[in-house]
Amino acid sequence: MVSMVGTAGWFEMAKESSQFFATRLEKDLEAQRQFLNCKSLEDVLRLQSEFCRDSLEQYTAEFQRMAELWSETMAMGMSEATAPRARNYDDIPL
Repeated sequence: MVSMVGTAGWFEMAKESSQFFATRLEKDLEAQRQFLNCKSLEDVLRLQSEFCRDSLEQYTAEFQRMAELWSETMAMGMSEATAPRARNYDDIPL
């Protein structure tokens, strides 16, 4: 039987990653527009530096969020697996 608690956690992770990638795509497209408007090498270097810094921060935060969600999902699954209705294998007569 599939645990609905665990399934909800996986759906939450899928939702979170989809939202993150949609947001990142918007930011990447905006950065491309800004690069096309650069008038000097200094503008390009500044924009590239900002883009890399912001991207790294956002990917790091998202990785931490996904790790938290994964940990919560695994904990829910483990609590479901060890619920009182789970069978104890020491109750089998020999």
